[in-house]
Amino acid sequence: MRRPSARGERGFTLLLLLALVLVASTVFASAMGRMQVLARERVRSRASERAFWAAQGALERARVALAADPGWRGGAVALGESRGEVEVGTPEGDPSVRTLRARGFDPGLGTEATAARRTLVAVLRLGPGGPRVAAWREEP
Repeated sequence: MRRPSARGERGFTLLLLLALVLVASTVFASAMGRMQVLARERVRSRASERAFWAAQGALERARVALAADPGWRGGAVALGESRGEVEVGTPEGDPSVRTLRARGFDPGLGTEATAARRTLVAVLRLGPGGPRVAAWREEP
């Protein structure tokens, strides 16, 4: 029986090492790509939550404004990097009711992929003690 030469064994070891490096590089590149996706999703989730709270803050600002002036028609509210906008409507037939549409915006990292918008709609009843929320929902 003939024994393989040392040179042949070294060649096989080199091929095996190259295959392992290729597999390890592929696994590493895949993991790094997945980490980028997860980081972007986390930023988007935080931006969405901040947009929700910006809309909620805009609704509260509208309640305060309507308590002082029932004719207030809405406006913009700056909340740190986020901002909110409120539109006020009065349904026909009941001057003591106001429909509010509050939109919250958060820029995320400044790209469209990480920015977020949320919209809340509330129905308020004006009366003694200030406007009270009669109904509330989030629009998709």
